[in-house]
Amino acid sequence: MGANNVNRETIRDAFTTLLAAALVGTGKPCAAVYGYSAADFSQQSPVVTVTSWNTERTRTAFQGEGTAFDTFKCGLLVEIYTLWQDADGSYTEASAEDQLDLVEKTIADTVADNTDTANWGDLYFARSSESDWAAIGGCFYRTERLYLIAEKLGG
Repeated sequence: MGANNVNRETIRDAFTTLLAAALVGTGKPCAAVYGYSAADFSQQSPVVTVTSWNTERTRTAFQGEGTAFDTFKCGLLVEIYTLWQDADGSYTEASAEDQLDLVEKTIADTVADNTDTANWGDLYFARSSESDWAAIGGCFYRTERLYLIAEKLGG
């Protein structure tokens, strides 16, 4: 029988779909969610990207039972981008911080509400987030990186 390991794209796509539903639309905080690193956001804000971060595949044998389970851990890097300011002054540095906080909270709520799905058996934050700034498509963005792990048995 041939191997059939989990493709982390399946997990990344499923998580991107969850985030898009939670973050984009009327009354929701984001303009877009991308399941990849986009080169230009066309001055949209806030924007979230989801990329693969790392992978861990392990095989665990339980003594005395003779049973082995494969565990698949897929790292997801979620990056939040908010315009730092715009040319006409309607979007300020304070707006960027407020939006960053709201988007991070909404992502945390989405993770908490979806820890066990058909695509993973556990979903959790792997470590503390990191804040930074980035120039993308000629705009300056305030950013935050969130590191998550989606874990699945039989991977």
